[in-house]
Amino acid sequence: MLRFLGVDAEPTNHGWLSDKCRFGFEYINSPDRLSAPLVKGSDGQFREASWAEALDLVASKLKSTIEAAGSDSVGAVGGARLTNEDASALSKFMRVAVGTNNVDAQLDDGLDPQFLAATADRGLISDLETAKTVLVWGPDLKEEHPTLYLRVRRAAQELGATLIVVHPRATGLDDRADHKFTYRPGAGSEVLTALQSGEGRYADARAALDAGPVVALVGRPGYTEDPKLAEAVAAFVRTLPDASILPLARRSNIFGALDMGLAPTLLPGRVSVSGIGCANLEENWGGWPKSPGKSTREMLSDDAIEALILVGADPVRDMPDGSTAAQAIETAGFVVAIDQFLTDSSRLADVVLPAEGFAEKYGTLTNIEGRVQKFNNIVPGPGQSRPDW
Repeated sequence: MLRFLGVDAEPTNHGWLSDKCRFGFEYINSPDRLSAPLVKGSDGQFREASWAEALDLVASKLKSTIEAAGSDSVGAVGGARLTNEDASALSKFMRVAVGTNNVDAQLDDGLDPQFLAATADRGLISDLETAKTVLVWGPDLKEEHPTLYLRVRRAAQELGATLIVVHPRATGLDDRADHKFTYRPGAGSEVLTALQSGEGRYADARAALDAGPVVALVGRPGYTEDPKLAEAVAAFVRTLPDASILPLARRSNIFGALDMGLAPTLLPGRVSVSGIGCANLEENWGGWPKSPGKSTREMLSDDAIEALILVGADPVRDMPDGSTAAQAIETAGFVVAIDQFLTDSSRLADVVLPAEGFAEKYGTLTNIEGRVQKFNNIVPGPGQSRPDW
């Protein structure tokens, strides 16, 4: 793997890539990639093991945990870095083989999965080409959605759209914003109330929102923000004429993971775990628990979780409260991690299984507008690594 180029796709990226996208692939060839299963010995050190030994150990440990403490004593965290196919396998494994809904692709820094998965008025990236007004109320696009940032910047800079940015801090779009509203972290609801009223310095921005068509990019600006704020912003946008919403998640394939049921309240197909309207799934799966499972925060704060499965997730590094995550992983009875590297979290696991990366397997991803895109096996994975599924 020597170079990345952007496919010239009109609906998504015009062939553009951010610097992160263009140069961030070199980890694929990293000498630190895991190439064989690792099992932690009694001395606390990892040793290489065969796949047969590692999988037999994982299976026996999970089975004994379920027999001793019940299915709800097992939880799985991760899935947002996986393909849709990997996420589907994890969802089915946890619900059918293990017998629990304790699975979550978000790491306590996102939004309600029901909101993200069920946004019926979800817009398209290409809507930015015709929008008269663009509202960005979420993470700094330049840092977290850099290719989308280029599309929004083009809308404001070249296509004449009125750009409204609402954020507690400076962002990469401030220099192109017609209206920038900065507020004290945690006080976003006050700005929303003022924007709805359109009084004072918010009058021109409210007039632009009323003109339409409007594209609103809505997410969580930071950890201090109430996750419900994004839902309130979306509810306001729905009152505007000719408006659409692009919900913003914090990881690469959150929407695909949610479509595959990697949430404590959702099954594949964006339906509730209660199973209403899931006759086909019931016929194929043969049943699953009908009560909601635990979120990542609940799993890592609950002493009842005896066995933990980490799948492409590093809660110690990525959760807002990493120390709580570290303590939970250290005190769990058994932890297995599926990952490409030894991370702050997988170093604490009892078994680590080496996974192939996105350029080393076939699969699909789902972007923020719900578009499913395919990628191919281009290079072999290192050593004995395997696809996550």
